[in-house]
Amino acid sequence: MTLAEAQKNIILREEAEFPRLFAHAHETDYGVLFHQQSNADCNDANHAILCPQKISNLGAVLDDIRDFYLTKGLVPLIYPPYVPGYIEENHVVFAQHGWKFVLYDNEYEESRMMVLTEPSVINVPRRLEIRRLHEWDNNIAAAFGKQPNEPYLQVNRDCLRHENFYCFVGYLNGVPVTHTSLYVSPLGCTHFLDFETAEQQRGQGYGREIIHFVTEFCRVQGFPLCYQWPANATSERITTEAGFRVVFTCPGNVRAEYKGEA
Repeated sequence: MTLAEAQKNIILREEAEFPRLFAHAHETDYGVLFHQQSNADCNDANHAILCPQKISNLGAVLDDIRDFYLTKGLVPLIYPPYVPGYIEENHVVFAQHGWKFVLYDNEYEESRMMVLTEPSVINVPRRLEIRRLHEWDNNIAAAFGKQPNEPYLQVNRDCLRHENFYCFVGYLNGVPVTHTSLYVSPLGCTHFLDFETAEQQRGQGYGREIIHFVTEFCRVQGFPLCYQWPANATSERITTEAGFRVVFTCPGNVRAEYKGEA
């Protein structure tokens, strides 16, 4: 196995396993069912992942997943495995059991996995006070125009209990304007989980400033295999300037939702 293949395997495994940070994991013979009823609207906290090589009767598995989530009052969701052709080959079975494939509201139709391999070329003035959060800042939701219980802010809040989770916030005159978070996984990689700048502050270089700061922090700390996947061209452009490069793409940005019996 080449180094590139080994890194790809680590990244794909991390993509499947990272919800263990903030959700309960129900282990089965065919995969893992993540669930977190206190954050029911967060898809990443409430979905199943499949191990195709362990499945002999996909229809029975789909019914079991449906029943598990409905019993808990949760929307049944499945994140398909990163296996080329899996959706096409099994589309009929999913439909027969009441499942429908739905695209995420992302600019890209594939997951463009980017690894930090190059020096940052970002050159912006230092204007922000960048802090690592150890306790949740209730001002963040308001600054980003969101409710305090917004699902992905709640994920960050829940993850703060892990010593290997890092949430950095950039403050301008004491007001949060940009944030990013990452997790140093025991699998041997560093997973950048999110990256956002408040809408009214975009286009002024604050996102570039925090990404440059955080990637340099990772280099100094010696964090392994830093990677992320961008949701849009703006994110990809900024992270490319920070030193990330696309190393592989894979099927992504799609989920299976239970819609009722066909």
